[in-house]
Amino acid sequence: MGKTLDKILTVFGGKTGSISTGIGYRDVKHFLDRFLKSIDKERLGVEAIVLYGSIASGTGRTWNRERAKSGIDMLFITKNGLDDEMHNELVEKADQYTLPLFLDLELSGFSIYTITEDEFNGFAKAEHDGIERNGARRRGGFMYNVADDGRILYDADDRITKYLKHMREEPHQKSLIVRGIVSEEIYPS
Repeated sequence: MGKTLDKILTVFGGKTGSISTGIGYRDVKHFLDRFLKSIDKERLGVEAIVLYGSIASGTGRTWNRERAKSGIDMLFITKNGLDDEMHNELVEKADQYTLPLFLDLELSGFSIYTITEDEFNGFAKAEHDGIERNGARRRGGFMYNVADDGRILYDADDRITKYLKHMREEPHQKSLIVRGIVSEEIYPS
């Protein structure tokens, strides 16, 4: 199945083996560093920040007729959540880098997702425990994707880093759907 998956991903500009194509972390690092330095993490109660999605996996892409451009997907895990004012402050800071990102790399900008530490734990536990369908237990989902491809940009006390590492090392089921082809396999990330 691995070779078939590599062929499918090659057609769509994804990863093949250890070679990644597209825009990745190194391409956006200087934007991320400046953005993260501008945030008062302590005041906002930020516990961890994780880069995930196509940029984290090195498969980000610029716009063309066939495909939309990628954005920088970031997960902010906070102690108690952000009120509207704090969330808007975070988005406004990210917006300061949207035009430079577009002009320099033709990316769409930042996509910020915030959850509390309790919500993170709940999502991760639910995905780990799995959903039972027709007698089969399926595990996986958003948090496993974050664990697989995510890059920790900030972790106040290494708890999120350790938890994502544990999720990465534990086998789980992943479903890939590409143009009607469904492949389900149990794999260690």
